[in-house]
Amino acid sequence: MAKLPMNRCASCLLFLLFALPAAGRAAEQASHGPVITGYGPVFDIASTRFEIDTAADWKVLFDIAATGTDRSAINGRIESLARFLNMHARAGVPVERMKLAVILHGGATMSGLSDAAYRERFGVDNPNTALIEALVKAGVQFWQCGQSAAFNEVAADELSPHVGMALSAMTVVSQLQRAGYTLQP
Repeated sequence: MAKLPMNRCASCLLFLLFALPAAGRAAEQASHGPVITGYGPVFDIASTRFEIDTAADWKVLFDIAATGTDRSAINGRIESLARFLNMHARAGVPVERMKLAVILHGGATMSGLSDAAYRERFGVDNPNTALIEALVKAGVQFWQCGQSAAFNEVAADELSPHVGMALSAMTVVSQLQRAGYTLQP
């Protein structure tokens, strides 16, 4: 293994010393809401050159096929929906113009389990439950790929009451795209 020159090591150390506290300060500047509180931290952007069409219907399908390895932490991809709602509402898009849907499949299959089913498998309540409930209250639709559920031996009655079983992720993506939803992979 090649050794880094000493000045390169010193540069890396200096970067870490200054970058990490700055990243911490940046995270502190993010805030939650107005649609979903407690989730989806966003930054206020004072001026942008890209005009946001606040009169359009924002129909977006989030394709979620992964989660982190920590089974006691929320699925960050699900939290992206809270971020989407919060930042666009702050930018002037009316909440009733945002129609969001989620398809859970692959590695994200367990994210939509009820607390009881999740606890049985992983020994803790589903960390996504409160977030999913808040998103559904804001009008988000949640779907579970039936093919991934069958592969992972998840029955429909093990899902959160807020997550509906679908034939497949491919079916949901195809049908909602035909209905005008854009795909957010």
